[in-house]
Amino acid sequence: MTRPIRRLSGLCTASAVLALASAGAASAQPRAGTPDAAIAVARSVEILCAPRAVWLAPELPTTLVASQEGNAKRMFGPGEAVILDAGRNRGLAVGVEFFVRRQYRPRVASVVPHGEMPAVLHTAGWLRIVAVEEEMAIATISYACDGVLLGDYIEPFEAADPPAGSPPAEADYASAARVLFTEEGGYTAGPNRFVVIDHGREDGVVPGLRFTVFRETTAAPGPVHNLGEAFAVLVDERTATVRIFGTTDAVYTGDRLAAHR
Repeated sequence: MTRPIRRLSGLCTASAVLALASAGAASAQPRAGTPDAAIAVARSVEILCAPRAVWLAPELPTTLVASQEGNAKRMFGPGEAVILDAGRNRGLAVGVEFFVRRQYRPRVASVVPHGEMPAVLHTAGWLRIVAVEEEMAIATISYACDGVLLGDYIEPFEAADPPAGSPPAEADYASAARVLFTEEGGYTAGPNRFVVIDHGREDGVVPGLRFTVFRETTAAPGPVHNLGEAFAVLVDERTATVRIFGTTDAVYTGDRLAAHR
């Protein structure tokens, strides 16, 4: 059950994340093409915009219902104001930041984990509350991963910790994860793109864990085609979002990932 939205203490603000990302970009960078360089690239707002998997739709979500301008506009970008269908009655307060999100079904059919296929949790951006009444609020878009749409809903903003990276280790091909879907619920991805896999915290995945990405070449156990590497950036209980790097071929839904343990 979705709890009333409230201000969460101890969370980084979106503006702080943007400032840290800018500072990180200006600092010395690891050598290009290395795992450390790939992880450094992910230390930005791109992680916050990355897709995730979700099984349950929010109950009674607070949604974007109109433009403050009172026109028929349905898509919004940074600096534009929107009206929300809740206010103090759900704990909203001026200055609080929220993710703007939507859910939809993946465009691909894949091997499903735990007997069911999750939906794509898409982060469209984030916003800041600027005015609140009892049952409505006005917010301005702080950052847009892509177009923010009427009907999108909000969730508390929470910064993602940059992955620290894991030391080199043997790839565990026997307990490999599988790609469920790629960005926007698609079926293919290339270098520096995100994919969602069917292993999560309950499978021992932690942020920064490295994987070898591979494709099985036969139905029975045998030779595999190594495609490149990946590392986890967002980890949920049953799934994780990983970033691909150093690939020699496109990565598809159903390709496998062997964790380095």
